[in-house]
Amino acid sequence: MTAEVVASRLDALRQAVLDGRFAEMDPISAMLETDMQGLRGRTADELAVIAAAARRTARCLEAAAGGARAAQRRIAELAAAERPQTYGNDGRKRNMAGRDAGTAAGMHRI
Repeated sequence: MTAEVVASRLDALRQAVLDGRFAEMDPISAMLETDMQGLRGRTADELAVIAAAARRTARCLEAAAGGARAAQRRIAELAAAERPQTYGNDGRKRNMAGRDAGTAAGMHRI
């Protein structure tokens, strides 16, 4: 197995995440598992190519996981809210009726 093949599979995994093609992740990961078995005896330059691709992929996966955690927190927040809230253009929380969250009906925050 060449370093370029392993690096290209890592890049394919990263691209699958970026494109939202999550069903492709398991097959690519399985191929990578097999590919990694054949890396003994690779030169330092070949391993550097693989390491760079692995770092790119890891950064992408970490960002995707962070986004998923943020979405889970927001879903939990919405589920727990007495009145669902969203965010206005100014970045402040608003209830679904468009008023600032936490203000009484018809009252404005000063």
